[in-house]
Amino acid sequence: MSEDRLKRRRFLADVLFAGGAVAGAGLLSRWAVAQKPTTTPSPAPTPNQPLGGEPMPPAVKGDVKTTPSSSPSPDPHPPLGGKPMPPK
Repeated sequence: MSEDRLKRRRFLADVLFAGGAVAGAGLLSRWAVAQKPTTTPSPAPTPNQPLGGEPMPPAVKGDVKTTPSSSPSPDPHPPLGGKPMPPK
């Protein structure tokens, strides 16, 4: 076979392979959309109801929001110190 004919066949094979990949991706995406469960939208939370759904107790005058001391937040800027390492 001539070299042009081989190049043409390889090109056509590549085009068919790419077309098959695109068609497969399209079918897979259609199937995924069809399998997606439909959910009903939940009503928007009211000011006295957080996203979890349980109502919050009424605020009492003098209440202060505190963070638990068992899990301290990491310092975003820890202190730097010590001596630089000597070059190796």
